[in-house]
Amino acid sequence: MTAPHAASRRTSAAARRRRYQAGALALTVAMLLPWHPASAEIRIGKVRVIYSADHPDATLAVTNAGTEAAIVQTWIESADASLDTPFFAAPPLFRLDPGDTNLVRVTLVGQAPATHVERLYWMNVKEIPPSPPESAGNTLQFAIRTRIKLLYRPPGLDGAFDAARDLALSRDGTSLDNTSPYVASLFVGCPGAHQQESLTINPHASLPMPRMSCPPADVRIQSINDYGGISPTVTLPPGGPRPASH
Repeated sequence: MTAPHAASRRTSAAARRRRYQAGALALTVAMLLPWHPASAEIRIGKVRVIYSADHPDATLAVTNAGTEAAIVQTWIESADASLDTPFFAAPPLFRLDPGDTNLVRVTLVGQAPATHVERLYWMNVKEIPPSPPESAGNTLQFAIRTRIKLLYRPPGLDGAFDAARDLALSRDGTSLDNTSPYVASLFVGCPGAHQQESLTINPHASLPMPRMSCPPADVRIQSINDYGGISPTVTLPPGGPRPASH
């Protein structure tokens, strides 16, 4: 076994061990919390987290907007199941009282990804309800998990771009091409439609165009920027070099 493969396996095993320990601790702490039929209401402060190699300070605010205390578990996983994540969410487990806010910090604990384009990870925030007492009888409880994008941005890439400006529609209108070094998060839909499809396209990659009730050239496309804002709507001419704004 080569040294890089051995290091990768050790990192993977350590990550699994940390997650197992955090899960076991979460169950123990949840059993110690006083139980109430009402639940906490966990809210997060962003729709995505950007970890920039040029400015490595990424945090996520987690707030308990409910009336009861909650146990919150956080962890990060790679969008590619074959890759380990070099990131760690700290704290991985904490109690959050009603009205309180805690900052979860994204920390690089392994080697930074060797890439010149953005890489997609997932940040998970799970609310663990307290265990009910035996006197409560049969109860149904849910552990609510929220998952948002964590984007690793390598050195030299600027942010706040408009992803829709770097898209191309294939000549036959069947696929969308992301020609940029960024992960593109998109909404696509037909004019006047109430529902839109959401797409995520990796850098320099393609995805099949969703089936729409309108011709491909009429499909409206919007992108999500670093701050969760929505870009102006564009259309893409099949095989054309640039999108048209609306």
